[in-house]
Amino acid sequence: NYLTIARGVLTLLIIACFFWPVSFSPWLILIFFILACATDWLDGRLARRWGAVSDFGKIFDPLFDKVLTISLYFMLAVTLGGGLVTIFVLLTIRELIVDGLKNYMLSKQQVVPAIMTAKIKTSSQMLMLLCLIAFMVWPNLTLLMVGYLCGFVALIMAYWSGVIYVKKFW
Repeated sequence: NYLTIARGVLTLLIIACFFWPVSFSPWLILIFFILACATDWLDGRLARRWGAVSDFGKIFDPLFDKVLTISLYFMLAVTLGGGLVTIFVLLTIRELIVDGLKNYMLSKQQVVPAIMTAKIKTSSQMLMLLCLIAFMVWPNLTLLMVGYLCGFVALIMAYWSGVIYVKKFW
């Protein structure tokens, strides 16, 4: 739970850094994002190892993941623009639909575990965000292109896993 709360605080710090007009803001965003990803990874690893699952974690872990990613979509869309806006909008729509279904199932006391395609989506999504944030620190065409590529992979996996989740729901 502490790691989940830390990720929520880091998300707020990331958002604040986008509005803090100092030269090292992109560096802080990058550092805070890496720490947020590390807390998510460590949280999942420890929960599996110790069999530690809490009602707080079931609700707030995925919620803070979505707040982190969707807020970064908006901030990066404004900052970097371009074709990223389309990728971000499509990913956000998928997140809202699938998470809505998962939360509905949770309200019926049925936890819907993450499937492999969704895990690939999340990994691609985080790598995309990492590359795009790193691009703000080191404006390098390779980082931008890898970010776009990861975004396309995340889109494919997002909608593939979304179809699987919808089929399970029905």
